[in-house]
Amino acid sequence: MTEHALARIDLVALAGQHTRLKRIARTRGGEYAGPCPRSGCGGRDRFHVQAAGGADGRGQWMCRTCHPRWGDAIEFLIWRGLAYDFRTACEWLAFERYGCDEQLMVPPPAPPEPCELPTEAWQTAAEGFLWYAFQHLHGDTGAPALNWLVGCGIDQSTIALACLGYNPTALERPRAKCGLPPDEAGRETFWLPAGIVIPFFVRGKLWKLSIRRLAPKIPPGKKYKTVPGSANGLYNADAIQPGTPALLCEGVFDALAVQQAAGDLVAAVAAGTTTGARRVPWIARLATASLVLVAMDADAGGEEAAHYWRDVLQHNARRWRPLFDDPAAMLQVGPFSRQARPHAKTPHAPHRNVRQGSVYQDKRGVWWYQPPAKDGRRLPRIRAASEQAARLAQKDHLAKREQGVAVSDIPLTKEWFEFWLREHVAPAGTVRGTSCPACGGTRTLGDRLERARLAVSLDQMLRWTADKESG
Repeated sequence: MTEHALARIDLVALAGQHTRLKRIARTRGGEYAGPCPRSGCGGRDRFHVQAAGGADGRGQWMCRTCHPRWGDAIEFLIWRGLAYDFRTACEWLAFERYGCDEQLMVPPPAPPEPCELPTEAWQTAAEGFLWYAFQHLHGDTGAPALNWLVGCGIDQSTIALACLGYNPTALERPRAKCGLPPDEAGRETFWLPAGIVIPFFVRGKLWKLSIRRLAPKIPPGKKYKTVPGSANGLYNADAIQPGTPALLCEGVFDALAVQQAAGDLVAAVAAGTTTGARRVPWIARLATASLVLVAMDADAGGEEAAHYWRDVLQHNARRWRPLFDDPAAMLQVGPFSRQARPHAKTPHAPHRNVRQGSVYQDKRGVWWYQPPAKDGRRLPRIRAASEQAARLAQKDHLAKREQGVAVSDIPLTKEWFEFWLREHVAPAGTVRGTSCPACGGTRTLGDRLERARLAVSLDQMLRWTADKESG
C-alpha cells in the first residue's frame, strides 16, 4: 500500500466500527475519544483518534493504557487482530497488494474550469474601493486593522507591498456600477463588511477583492467576504517563476507570513479558500514550478484540498503540513517554545540517547525534546507542537552545538522557516530533479531558490497614489 492510498482511509469511521467515539476537540481535523475497543481495557475516554493527526496528516490513534504510542490504520487492524501483518491489513482494506501498481479507489478530479478577467467596469469600481480602503488603513481610522496585522506578525513593509486596505464600516454598493446585473433575489446592491481589504493582482490587473472581517465571534466560514464579480484568482501568482519552487497556502495571510520570513527561499501563493484557484491559468502556472509544497491548513478541509492539488499536480506537488494550524500561526508563535522548570521533574523517554537527547510524548499527549546535559548541568526541555517539530528542534539543536552556538538561544522565526523549508525542498543542500538551463548542472539551494516578487511593487503603489492625488 502506498502513502497516497493510506491517506484516503477514514480512520475515525474505521475505529467507530469497534467503539463509541465522541468528538472532544477540533484540532488535527477533529479529535475523538471513547472506551478502548480491546477487551479487558475499557474505560470511558482513554481511546483517542485524530482524523488528520500524525506527521503526514493521515490520522492516528492511541490508548492511554494499553497502546500509549500513536499508530495508523494498518497498526489498528493488527492491534485488533483483524490482520496479522502489513499485507493482510492491506487486503482487509481492499487495496492492492504491497508492491503492485496503485489503483486509486476514487474518481480522478474534475477538469478545471477556465477563468476570465473581470470586466473593465468592475475593475474601475474595485480599484476605487481599494484606494478608499488604502487611505483608511494608513489614516486615522486604520489603527484597529494595523494592530491586528502586527499581532499576526505582519510587518509594515509586507503590508505596503501587499497593497492591503481597511474598510472601517459596512457599505452598500450598487451592482450596476460594477457592471453586475441584479442577483437571484432581485437585489440591486451588495454588502461590503468592515475589515481588511485584500487585492489579488496578476500582471497589474485586479482579479479579485476579498475582505477579512475583524468583528468578534464570527461564525465559522464567514471570516472572509469575496466582493461580487471577482474572479477565482490565485494570490501572488506573478511570484511563480518556471523552474523554481513554489508554496501553495490556503489563506492570504499564510502566504504573506511565508513571503516575509522566507521569501528568498520559495514563492508563496494562496488559493484564498480550500476550493479556490482551481482554474486553468493557475494550475498551468503552478505546473511550471520545479516543486509545489502544498501547505494547506492542518485540518480536515485542508487535507481534502491538499489531496486535490496533489492529484492535479502529480509531477511536482508534495504535502507540506504546517506544524501548527497554518503557516501564519508559525509566524506568530514559532514552531516550539522553551520551558525551564528547575524544580519540576521531567519525564524521559525509555531509550534516552545521552549524546543526542530524547524526543518523547508525555501522558497528556504533548511532545518534548530533552537536550543532553552540558557540563553535568541539565538543560531546559523544549515543548513542540508535534513529533515532527520535536525532531526538527533536535536537529537544529545538535547542529548548533556542533557549530559552537549557545544551545539556550531561541532561533529566529526566519531561521526556522529556512530550516523547515530546507528539510522539505532539499535536505542535501540542492534542489533535486532540477538543473540550471545555463550551465546544465544542478544549482545550489541558494542559487536555485530565487526571491519571489509580488504582483504589485511598492513603487507601483506609490505611483498609483500620486496619480489618484493629481487626478
